[in-house]
This record gives sequence, structure tokens and C-alpha cells, in this order.
Amino acid sequence: MSHHRRQRREHIKTPRQRLELSKNQNVPARDTWNMELLLLNGGAIDFYDPWQLSRGFRNDPFECVPGTNDGVQAVAFEYLTSYLFPSGDAISSAYGTSNWWRKLVVAMAYSAEVTHAVTCVLAATHTMVVTDSSPNGFKVLSPGILYHRGQAIRKLRLHLQQPNAVADDCAILTILFLGIFDKGVGDDYAATIHWRQLGQMVTARGGPQNITSELGLRDILVTFQQLSSATTENVSIPSSSIEPMVIRPQLYECSTSDGWRSQPVSFRDMFLHGSMCKTSMDVVLKVAQEERLLPNEKRRQQATERLLNKAPDLFVPQKASLLAKLVSLALLRYRVNAHTRVRHFVCPYEQAAWTLSEVLPQVAPPPSGVERDTLLWVWLVAVDAWSVSTTLKASLTTIGSRLFIQMAEKFPEIRYWEEQDFTKMGLKFFWYKQAPRWLAREWEVVKNSW
Repeated sequence: MSHHRRQRREHIKTPRQRLELSKNQNVPARDTWNMELLLLNGGAIDFYDPWQLSRGFRNDPFECVPGTNDGVQAVAFEYLTSYLFPSGDAISSAYGTSNWWRKLVVAMAYSAEVTHAVTCVLAATHTMVVTDSSPNGFKVLSPGILYHRGQAIRKLRLHLQQPNAVADDCAILTILFLGIFDKGVGDDYAATIHWRQLGQMVTARGGPQNITSELGLRDILVTFQQLSSATTENVSIPSSSIEPMVIRPQLYECSTSDGWRSQPVSFRDMFLHGSMCKTSMDVVLKVAQEERLLPNEKRRQQATERLLNKAPDLFVPQKASLLAKLVSLALLRYRVNAHTRVRHFVCPYEQAAWTLSEVLPQVAPPPSGVERDTLLWVWLVAVDAWSVSTTLKASLTTIGSRLFIQMAEKFPEIRYWEEQDFTKMGLKFFWYKQAPRWLAREWEVVKNSW
């Protein structure tokens, strides 16, 4: 037995010790055993998801938010810090925006109603992932989740009934997350009411552009507005083919110092052919630089620029060609895909995955050339967006499997692909380390069930 494996075995407890460990650390004994299984396998299991095992073991390190060490709230806070923080950092780094998820902790420390509203959303997120619920609503809602929703509503009402009460930052954030919760459980009527109240509150403050606060409310509102615009409404679908390109942007003026020659060759060719917009090209340059300098760093440095200083088409350029829009959506999803395995219907950037899944099957790919390769890469990113880790191994959802089959119908060449073929495709664009093996494995599963 190697010294490395012997070291791992020294950490394994007896059943009695395991039980005591779970009591002392608030970790179920079953989950502690799962951790030991991972150690025995040398940590080599693909896409091990610590959140699925610890159930709220890691929580508020500074104890600035009351209650984050208990039950439902501990699980919710861990999802915030362990999954939304890194994915938000990834988007912030590429697009030059601020990661408002980190500022949300400050609001939770200020306000009990915000804490309850955020808790019910993120705890329901955990329920959806571990029970594999449908996108139209949760199968199971624990009493603890409903309790936090009720507390958020009750405390918000008490807050607004006070003399001279105003729609302050905490009230707006509470309404926002109550609407998100209602939308997530499939109650569109209640969500519409909350969105209407949210609009009235923001209008009373003079709109997002006039909101200033230490809680980052303006960033939160503008981010949601930007993400909600990343829908099929902004992605026009041609009748037959992705060609010809509608817009040919001017050639990108850059030198070797800004990373132009070090970026993936296919992205560079795409822009020189006039098939990409400058907004997406800027993101490609930032991502290429980060992956070259910091290949193993999971958390990216938080950007400080304000969203309102950016163009209206921050995520998806509205005036670009169809392929440029699809690439923009794929870049957004790639940043999230590479930083978290929790990519169910609860990801804050899920709209990009939905849009890609709806639009791609309606697009006829070009017969050859860099545009065809680019569209193929976009397809693979879309498929990868529908993987979810609910056990020690990740698996594709039904949507992801169906998308893989539709992709093979439009790109017959992938029917005989193996892992090295997925790797070669990634070298032309972007791939995180595990992507080729994961996609090759899932493709074999899909082919066998086709």
C-alpha cells in the first residue's frame, strides 16, 4: 500500500467514531460515510459534489447572519457561499461586473426578512437538486422552507406597516426573492403579483439608475434585468441556415500585448471572418488570459466595475448576428459550467441554457468551415449545461440527453467520436479539464439508449 493511500486510510473512522463525528459536526452519518468512500477512491470520482454530502456543514464563517448554523438555513447559506459565490465571480471576472451575490450577505445581516426570503429560495434549490424535481415546480417542500417563506412575508408586512415606512433596500430585496421563489414552485400568479410590487417599489425610488446603497441593490436589480433579457426574444431564428451572417463587425484592432495571438484559434478566425461581435470578443480575450495564467484557480478575482457603466447588451448583444448571440450565450454558460456542477433549473443563469436548448434545434448548421465548428462547440456547452450532480457522479437530465440526440442528427460526424475527439474540439475553443471525458462518457450512454 502506498504512503499516500495509507495516509488516507488513517482518516477513516470506525462506525462508532463515525456516528460521534456526525453528531459533533452536524453531518449525517450516512454522508460522513460517503466522504470516506471518496477518500478510499483517492478522490478520483468525477464531479464529486461536497454540497450533496455535507448538507450544510460549511456555513457562515464570520457568523454575521443569525441562524446560519441551523437546519434549512445552514443548507441555504452553504449553497450561497459554495456555489453562487464562485459562479458569480466567474461571470464578474469575464464581464467586468460586480458579484452582487457577495453583497447579499450584508443585506442578510441587516434584515431578518431578507434572510428568510433568501433562505426559502436557496433551501428549495437544494430540494430540487437532491430530489430531481421538474422545472415546473418542486416535488417536495419541507415545512422548514415554507416556514421561512411565511416569516419573510410576515416580517415584511410588519416592516411596511410602520409609521413613515418606505420601500427601502431590504423590502425590495425581500419582494424580489419572494417572486423568485413563487416562480420556482410554479406559482406564476403569485410571482406576477410580487414582480408588480417590485416594479412599484423601484419606480418610487426613481428607478435602478437612482438607487444608491451599500447593499448593492442597484447591481442586483440591473443584473436580473440583464439576465432576463437573455431570452429567445433577443435571438432571431433564420428560416433555413445560420448563414449568411447578418452583421460583419469591423476588424478588431489589437496587438500581441492584449492576448490576441494567445486566444483560441477558432475564436480568432470567427472574428476575422466577421462572425463575432466585439462584446463577445472582449469576453473571449479575458477568459483566454485567465485560463492561461490561472488554469487551476476556481475562484476568480471579483470585478469592481458597476453594471450601469456597461452597455445595455452586456450579456447578449441585441444587434449582432444569430451566431454571435449564440456564442455570447455559450460563453456565459461556459463560465458557470466550469465553476459548479449544480446546474439544475435553479442556476441563476439557467435562462441562457433554456434559450440555447430552444434555439439550437431550429438552426441548420453551415456545411463546413469555422462557423460549423463554432456552432458544434455551442451545442456541446448547451448539453453540458444540463448535467447535474446529485450523487457521487454527475448525470445528464432528460433535456440534456434529448439535446445530445438532436445534436447528432445535425452533426452526424459526432456519432463516432471518442474522448480524444471531444478534446480536440475543446482545444479550438475553451474546455475545462474534465469536460472531454464527461461528454464522451455521457455520449456513450445516450448512444446506447438511442
